[in-house]
Amino acid sequence: MKQIKLFSALLMCLLILSLPAFCSDEIKYFVLWHGDGSSTALALEEHPLIKVDTANKQLICCTDACEITLDFNDVKRYSFEETYDITSVDAKNAIMGGIDNCGGSFILTNFAADAQVKVYTVAGTLKECFVTDINGNLTIHTEGWNKGLYIIKVEKTTYKILIK
Repeated sequence: MKQIKLFSALLMCLLILSLPAFCSDEIKYFVLWHGDGSSTALALEEHPLIKVDTANKQLICCTDACEITLDFNDVKRYSFEETYDITSVDAKNAIMGGIDNCGGSFILTNFAADAQVKVYTVAGTLKECFVTDINGNLTIHTEGWNKGLYIIKVEKTTYKILIK
């Protein structure tokens, strides 16, 4: 009898693991909802990893493309969503910014217009300040920078970049 129950449990696990393949509505985003009603969506295809830093009271969200650091107090809830066009009764659509490495430059796209962008050294010293253009885009040229780790902060989003 115990073998039948064990076999049934294993069969049920296999069935549950294969269910997403048969669903037409597939979960594609992990969404963090902020206190101001905005949200940050992380695509599941980018393999998000959420780390908790209890000492600094922060959530560190790492994906294949970027790393975002958020304060505990800023994140009110989280959800899994099928599409990026997320709406809620008490929330407004968030602008999902991104960063790309292009040779000796980093290109920030899809942020709020006139957003403050600050670049810090790993020691915490402010290196440079920028403002995104009217479309929320910015190119940061890094040709003259020393090798090392830098932190780019755009409003509530933080990126760590390595110059080799």
